[in-house]
Amino acid sequence: MVFEASKDRLAVRELLGDQAESILGSILRSVDYGVLLTGLDHVDLACNQRLGELFGVPIEAVVSSDPSQVREMIKSRLQDYEGWLRNNEEVHADPEAVQTDELILVNPFRVLRRYTGPVRDEFGVVIARLWTFQDRTAEYRLQRMRDCLHETSLIFDPDPRIVYDQITQKAAEIYGSVSVLSIRHDDYMEFRSISGVPPGFDIPGNPLADAYCQFCIGDNLPTVIQDAMKFPNMSLLPPALAGMTRYAGVPLRNPQDQIIGTFCIMDGRSEEQLDEEDIRFLSLLAMRISSELERERQLSRLARDLEETQSSLIRSEKLAVTGTLAASIAHDIRNILSAISLTLSMGESDPEQTLAELRGHLDRFQILSHKLLSYARPQKVMRQAVNIEEVLDRVLDLLKSYFRVSGVRVVRNIAKDLPPVSSDSTHLDHVFVNLLLNGIQVSEKGQEILVSAQREGQKVIVTVRDEGHGIPESVRDALFEPFASGRSNGLGLGLYSCKQIVKDCGGKISVESGPGSGTTFVVELLAWTER
Repeated sequence: MVFEASKDRLAVRELLGDQAESILGSILRSVDYGVLLTGLDHVDLACNQRLGELFGVPIEAVVSSDPSQVREMIKSRLQDYEGWLRNNEEVHADPEAVQTDELILVNPFRVLRRYTGPVRDEFGVVIARLWTFQDRTAEYRLQRMRDCLHETSLIFDPDPRIVYDQITQKAAEIYGSVSVLSIRHDDYMEFRSISGVPPGFDIPGNPLADAYCQFCIGDNLPTVIQDAMKFPNMSLLPPALAGMTRYAGVPLRNPQDQIIGTFCIMDGRSEEQLDEEDIRFLSLLAMRISSELERERQLSRLARDLEETQSSLIRSEKLAVTGTLAASIAHDIRNILSAISLTLSMGESDPEQTLAELRGHLDRFQILSHKLLSYARPQKVMRQAVNIEEVLDRVLDLLKSYFRVSGVRVVRNIAKDLPPVSSDSTHLDHVFVNLLLNGIQVSEKGQEILVSAQREGQKVIVTVRDEGHGIPESVRDALFEPFASGRSNGLGLGLYSCKQIVKDCGGKISVESGPGSGTTFVVELLAWTER
């Protein structure tokens, strides 16, 4: 017989007779789809056993309950219950609505492909609504695994830890579980990377005997524990007692194929089956993690080698600098002693002149001590109110014999009523002795060195300007670095020490120079304020 409507046709062999209903029931029982028929008033009219299996509800209760009762039955299974309610209302509001989408279930996790469309009578009138649900969980999981493997293949960073931390995090996201990268140290498992843990969880590791990983390491194979509570030797382990009854772990190996740790996931969803695809997926992630751990080891070894080489070079450099410094000091002392000896041998006829010259030679010793002390960065600068004018006058007086012998004139331009600066008097002496000696050494007879000090707001600006040949740009950029010197016999420590002293006083030092245009050093010092 053939039933016809305006759009629909249904053919049934007449010989079947009353068997048609039985055959239709057999079809609904045999298909792998959950099938539900609802009335236009939301009432559930019929469903098959597969629907009950997917949602975890008794089908007899579904067709004998009102809509609100059915909703309560499935509420805990729906990941987005409120969204499901809104969509359900929208679909039932339009009898002609057709929809295909995905529905996410939890406890256990499932992904269902959902279809709904109108059911018509022989005249084409909508009389009910058909819903079908197909379990696509396996395909969904495989696709997520493929996407994750693709994403992890694109992760690159100079720091291996960042790479394996991201991989650990992605595994935790895929399973919604705790994901742990553990490194074995004898009988202890160090948690090198961990993700998906609850807030406040901060455990660096645990004994191997307390971990599921002991079975993975002991068997030297990937290991799945579907439900630890079913095994006496596992049910009392700390993770099982904490509710993490499901485990999947794979070994991590070094290039010599030795086990160095494990990569695993743990959670309490023992009702969700883990299979070979999960092991394959975790094994592929473990291979990438193992390579990053080896890269980390190699980088660590390289860093140690570089540190040893650097330390050796620094020791060699220190010895070289010490030798150069000693030779320079010995040269200066020898010159001063020679001059003293000459003065004494020729000064018997004029004792007063001899005494004055000896004082000048002692001043040279004092200047040498200033230079030597400034080479070492002060351990602690005791900031106090310092009269900058007194400092500059003291240094100029100390260097007056140098100016006289070199034929370089000094011009003093220090403003009156300058505020005291926040500094250390002795250390400032070192700074300006160095700057003025540098100026004398690059100046020619008859040239000037201008020393000025002015107030600018809450700062005092001191400048030392010479008329020398200037500093090339290539040298100027590194002028305040240690061992950088523009003179062949220079140590490159004087200006470096000046910068450190001024910085420790809360100030700044800079230089302005160019070939043939002289050099100006600018020292900015903070005005003293009572605290």
